[in-house]
Amino acid sequence: MHPARFSSALILWIFAAVYLITATLTILLFNGTADAGDSIQHYLFARYAPEHPALFFDHWAKPLFVLLSAPFAQAGFDGIKAFNVLIALLSLLLVYRTARDFGWSYPLVASVILMFTPLYYIQTFSGLTEPLFALVLLWGISLAIRKKLYFSALVVSFLPMIRSEGLLILPVFMGYLMIYSKWKALPLLLAGQLLFAIAGSFVHGSPLWVITNIPYNNLGSPYGSGDIFHYGFQLFNACGPPVFLLICAGLLFMAWELRGKDPLKREKLLILTAFSVFFIAHSLFWGLGIFNSMGLRRVLVCVLPLLALAALRGFHLAALLIPVRHIWRIILAAALMLWVVVFPFTSNPYAVNWKKNMVLQPEQLLAKEVADYIRKEVPVDGRIYYEHPYFGIALPADPFDVKTRSNLTRGSLEYLRQGDIVLWDDWFSVVERGVDAAYLDTLPGLTLIRQFSATEGSRLIRFRLYIMQTDSLR
Repeated sequence: MHPARFSSALILWIFAAVYLITATLTILLFNGTADAGDSIQHYLFARYAPEHPALFFDHWAKPLFVLLSAPFAQAGFDGIKAFNVLIALLSLLLVYRTARDFGWSYPLVASVILMFTPLYYIQTFSGLTEPLFALVLLWGISLAIRKKLYFSALVVSFLPMIRSEGLLILPVFMGYLMIYSKWKALPLLLAGQLLFAIAGSFVHGSPLWVITNIPYNNLGSPYGSGDIFHYGFQLFNACGPPVFLLICAGLLFMAWELRGKDPLKREKLLILTAFSVFFIAHSLFWGLGIFNSMGLRRVLVCVLPLLALAALRGFHLAALLIPVRHIWRIILAAALMLWVVVFPFTSNPYAVNWKKNMVLQPEQLLAKEVADYIRKEVPVDGRIYYEHPYFGIALPADPFDVKTRSNLTRGSLEYLRQGDIVLWDDWFSVVERGVDAAYLDTLPGLTLIRQFSATEGSRLIRFRLYIMQTDSLR
């Protein structure tokens, strides 16, 4: 091996080892879930899928994510964190390789930028699907750069089975393959969905479930709408000033480079188009209040590896524009990277908030308090009705066993039986299911046992524990 290549590989593996040590310590020292809702729900699907095989084909849970993460989830929430750490490590290595395949200097800078982007670091320690989507998208682009177009099409065909945004990315790759006249590769873009459609038809009764069961097929949203420029501000918040500036510079630089005769300019266009379609689509979804969009910042993790590559080009552009001698360019470049590395650990509002992002939140601690009270004081003789995801962890009952647990909906509450327990919370029960406390108070036989509360900033968090004293309402 050439000495320079050996040195580069050695530095890369040292970087990977440092990341693994840091990530392991983060898992051991911090008990947070990064997100109080979907992060836990995805973990629960993966954890209980072996006991309820139909969960492997739940469209909301994302079938490929459940399939890959289920073995890790058997070790508890730390297990699914370990899964996403592995996914992040593969992304860091693949970002390096992709930058090197482009022929760009300092490819390790792209890996460092990705690792120290605050939002990416936070979401790694979760049960969310975004990191896996980001890895598979980057893998598809990396294969395209190496002209393995059939394999690239096959890989990206699985994106819709990780997140529904994959349906936005498939047309981008379709156009890319058509530019190269790879007509025979086009059917491969459907391979992933077709495979799951056939396998899942034994559960859903039809292979069309991959289309009819899309959970976001709704020209509306219970979460409202917002500013169409929302995601521009969220990108700044997600990355922090140093990385955001490098990304903006890099995207402009890559767009300008399309004017030349670069043999890889189509692949640069692929990156720019994939990011643009994803970004514009989410901006429109939130701006118009459609497809159940919540305007969540975390979805940007899906394209952060692509933006890390753009940030590397921004780094190159900054180095080119620094009008000083070579040694000072190196010093200034090193100072810029030091800023990137240190920034997530500062007190800046866009940095990692270890207390808020990395430990259990007040509402989760309150859910634990409720669960502890039930174990000690309330005999459970029937089913437990709840919506807050953390009860799926805090309570010993299988959250997918219909004999012991039910969703808290107005319809299900009509079948309450004596001894059933209702756990109401002031967010998921109200926003997701439309069940407020006033409605529960009108149900005959349903008795309030205790109220629980906690504060998070100016927000008052409320839980209520009810027990059914009579037989079914219906």
